[in-house]
Amino acid sequence: LEWRAAFGQRVVPALRAFSPELMLVSSGFDGGATDIGNSKLDASGKCLQGLDLTPGDFEWATGQLMAVAARCCPGRVVSVLEGGYGTWEFSKKSETGWDISRETLSENAAAHMSALAGIGPRAS
Repeated sequence: LEWRAAFGQRVVPALRAFSPELMLVSSGFDGGATDIGNSKLDASGKCLQGLDLTPGDFEWATGQLMAVAARCCPGRVVSVLEGGYGTWEFSKKSETGWDISRETLSENAAAHMSALAGIGPRAS
């Protein structure tokens, strides 16, 4: 909720003020909850999580961008994947005992694409 408030109070007004003719979005999904790229280490080396965004957060943020694009640049939006790696999970098939699941990454990306396409809220 804090992240959405910051996005809505800072990013959206700044975009409206700038009034772009084309919006280029670097869609990074590494801020997603449990994503490998979302974790960070504190001073003692303990692993902490970062933004912990949900598919709903990605969909909401994309919807906010699309609303600005509708006003400023008749919906001209280009979105490219920039980050998001997956989640570590235990695997008996791997030599190390660990593998990377792309399930959460795909859910986050699908939520973003749903909002880009104007499909509306996805079923959870």
